[in-house]
Amino acid sequence: MSVTIVPGAVTDRRRRVMLRTRLKGLVPKLVLAPSFLLVLIFVYGFNLWTVFLSFTNSRAFASSKLVGLANYEKLWNWTFETDPPSSWYTAIVNIGIFGGLYIVFCLALGLTLAILLDQKIRGEGILRPIYLYRYWHGVEAFSRSGHWARKSRA
Repeated sequence: MSVTIVPGAVTDRRRRVMLRTRLKGLVPKLVLAPSFLLVLIFVYGFNLWTVFLSFTNSRAFASSKLVGLANYEKLWNWTFETDPPSSWYTAIVNIGIFGGLYIVFCLALGLTLAILLDQKIRGEGILRPIYLYRYWHGVEAFSRSGHWARKSRA
């Protein structure tokens, strides 16, 4: 019994393999392209539009007449030259106080918990899972998705 190899069959198979290889690299890009485009438009596009509007004389509706830094100059002059202070000044002070206290509190709490976990204290077996619980979710999800991916290939 002899096997005859047709020259066209080998090239057709090779073409299909090459096409499949190209599609494996192209499909993830095609799947991510719409969400990438939407992020570009709805996040960065609107951020740039807001920056553009801050340099115009817009009030309730958008205007395309550029006024440069006049809006910012008016805002900062109004902030510090009014008595009582403007709501913009109050907002800046509140953000500074809240942000500063939040950072100090988070650093103090994190440092305290790290020191407690570093020393041999009573109840460490309970404190450690409470402290590390939030990190476990990411590791668990990553390992399960890896297991699922390996299982689907087999």
